[in-house]
Amino acid sequence: KTDIVFWYGNNDILVDALRSIIRRPTSIRVCHTHFDTEGINFVERNRSIIDGVVCVSPDLVSKIKGSTFISNICNEKMLISEEKVEFNNGLKTLGFLGRYDDNKNIAWLIGHLKEFNCNLLMQGMYSAQITEEKLQRLIEYSGVKDRIKILPFQRNVGTVLNSIDCLVLPSKEEGFPLVVINAGLRGIPVIVTDVGALPTLFNSSEILFVHRSEAGYPIVSEFKEALVS
Repeated sequence: KTDIVFWYGNNDILVDALRSIIRRPTSIRVCHTHFDTEGINFVERNRSIIDGVVCVSPDLVSKIKGSTFISNICNEKMLISEEKVEFNNGLKTLGFLGRYDDNKNIAWLIGHLKEFNCNLLMQGMYSAQITEEKLQRLIEYSGVKDRIKILPFQRNVGTVLNSIDCLVLPSKEEGFPLVVINAGLRGIPVIVTDVGALPTLFNSSEILFVHRSEAGYPIVSEFKEALVS
């Protein structure tokens, strides 16, 4: 017997199951992304089977009536590693942690790496938008493939944090990305676009914010300025 169900994602099977139970368990919806289809719109559409809402972003709490903010928890053991990746070319190394998809502006970041005159160390998950094959093509076309290294996906991000000068998150949209907290705990500078909960929780003395263009890409001149600050 289950008394409480905590659930997330766009799973119609679970929605149908909750609707079919006469005496269903208490249903707590966890909103862990910024996407309306999984957050605001999803909750409103399924209010009849949702008894409470927990959001990992304070930005979402202000948009979903009656919801509660509970932050993501950072496991400090996942930040520890004895390994370090070296490029040995004297250039600053940028780090990316997260899902490889269009929302993260991965193609933009790789495409401008030569202009930024930096290395790039990446560790993340492939997606339908950016598969391993597509990512390799982006790297080949960048003209600086010797400056880009990819680590296999794993929960431990310590090797990346050991190896970089700065974490970059040039996303079009975000909720409350845990990788920013990970970097902060290790004292690593962070450059992010001014999206999601980040401008609410941090000021410009704690994080280097970059504005976006109308198309959702970081403004190149601001990004370059942040790299030298």
